Amino acid sequence: MGKKYCEEKCQNPYYHVHSYAIYTQVDDCHRHIIRGVTSPAPDTPGHKHDFEGTTSCNEGHTHCYHGCTEKPKYMCNGHIHDFCGKTSCDEGHKHRYQGTTDRDRRSFCR
Repeated sequence: MGKKYCEEKCQNPYYHVHSYAIYTQVDDCHRHIIRGVTSPAPDTPGHKHDFEGTTSCNEGHTHCYHGCTEKPKYMCNGHIHDFCGKTSCDEGHKHRYQGTTDRDRRSFCR
């Protein structure tokens, strides 16, 4: 998901992104925060978004994560996506995560 790819997609008014911010599950007596913005995607039935990033630093380390959202769940004013996965294994452990994105943000691209 390079910057040029995102800029090209964001020039198309039919593309949108979602933000997300969730906690991982507790493992090794701590948890991390996962937050970011999904890749742009067209607002078509069944579309999905990619996401990736690095967790917050806790207990002196971070974890990487990446994945693809589920299909959209439509609401009165937009839609959301469920997503889940596991972080990378660092310091001898990994964390599971599960959450939903915020509603679609078309203004983010402009």
